[in-house]
Amino acid sequence: MKNFVRIAMLIAVALGAMAAIVAAQAVGQVNGISGPAKLNPKANISAAGFPPPYWAYPVNLPDYQAPPETGEKMRVPNSNVTYTLTQIRDFFSPPDWHPEDHPSMPPIVGQGRKPQVWACGYCHLPVGWGKPENANVAGLPEAYFMQQVADFKNGSRRGTVPDILPHSGMVAAIMPTTDAEVKQAYDYFAKTKLTQQRYKVTESATVPKTKVQGSWVLAPIVGGGEGMEPIGQRIIEVPNDPVLTTLRDWRIGFTTYTAATCAASDRCRPSRAARRSTRSVSCTTSRMARVTARGRR
Repeated sequence: MKNFVRIAMLIAVALGAMAAIVAAQAVGQVNGISGPAKLNPKANISAAGFPPPYWAYPVNLPDYQAPPETGEKMRVPNSNVTYTLTQIRDFFSPPDWHPEDHPSMPPIVGQGRKPQVWACGYCHLPVGWGKPENANVAGLPEAYFMQQVADFKNGSRRGTVPDILPHSGMVAAIMPTTDAEVKQAYDYFAKTKLTQQRYKVTESATVPKTKVQGSWVLAPIVGGGEGMEPIGQRIIEVPNDPVLTTLRDWRIGFTTYTAATCAASDRCRPSRAARRSTRSVSCTTSRMARVTARGRR
């Protein structure tokens, strides 16, 4: 009888652990705070840059609260469209500030499929350009696009910090998608092109002091604590207008600060941010530091 009770207790513990894992992987209501930063067990935690630094994986601060809904109609430059904050935060209806910038969105991009398949155009934006916390999906080769979706679904593509919402939300949203929906998304984003230089890479010894200011976006501190500080070995990427970036205006660019370490060096190659722009270059060493730290594209 004691053995039976002991075995029953072990089974109950195991089932409880499994339930906790499933719950941790699921995406519930978004309250503006991401989950705890946990390392991918396959990551090489002995490598430089671990545990992942805040500037590589911005996580909303525990005390962060999204601005409350006031009913105000929000606007962005060069757009006649208005949205409330509630509308802007709707995962199943991405704000389309500049509809002239892209073709008509198919259902999977512009609406998603409730309750779990978020609209692709929400995180990746209607033009597919994405933001620093996710990826540009515009104009990708079909084989690559399809393979990434398959890898998300089979578990072989996971971020170094898998519990951060931009990643866990992607995984949860993509799992129920059908082959037809994925093909629909690819066909749409294949028609969208990166038409402007969104990321300007700047070599500098100093950078603005920053903190995560919501939406998993690193931004310069305004007010108390603002100023400049040495860049050290970091790569600091900030929006040129944090407010408009939070409103999901894709015409706002970003500045990527990197240490001035490769002037006149034959080792300079385009960084990931530079590839997303058109001309800027950064160091191989800086690029590798960033890839090691993030490892999420």
